[in-house]
Amino acid sequence: MDWTQTLTIIGITVALFIFMMNRMDGKHKELSDDIKMLNDKIEANQKETNEKFEAVNQRLTIVETDVKNTNQRLSDFKTDMNQRLSTIEGYLVPRKIFRFEEADHRDIPKEN
Repeated sequence: MDWTQTLTIIGITVALFIFMMNRMDGKHKELSDDIKMLNDKIEANQKETNEKFEAVNQRLTIVETDVKNTNQRLSDFKTDMNQRLSTIEGYLVPRKIFRFEEADHRDIPKEN
C-alpha cells in the first residue's frame, strides 16, 4: 500500500469521526432543548398549582372566619335567649307564692 492510499484511509477515518461527533452534538443539543422545554413546562405547572393552592387557602381562611363569627353569634343568641327565658320565668312564677326547699332527710328512718 502506498502513501496516497494510507493518507486517503486516514482522511476518511478522520472525516467519519468528525461527522459522527457533529451528529452526536446535534442530538445532544436536541435533547438539551427538549429537557429545557420540559423543565419550563414543569415550572409553569408548579406556579399554576401554587396559585390555585393559595386561592383555595384564602377561601378556607374566609370560611374559617365565617364559622368563628357564626359560632360567636350563636353563643350570643343562646345567652340572649336564656336571659329572655329567665325574665319570662320571673314574670310567670311569682317568688312570694312558690317557695322551693330541699327535702330534709333527717326525718326519714334509715333501713337496716
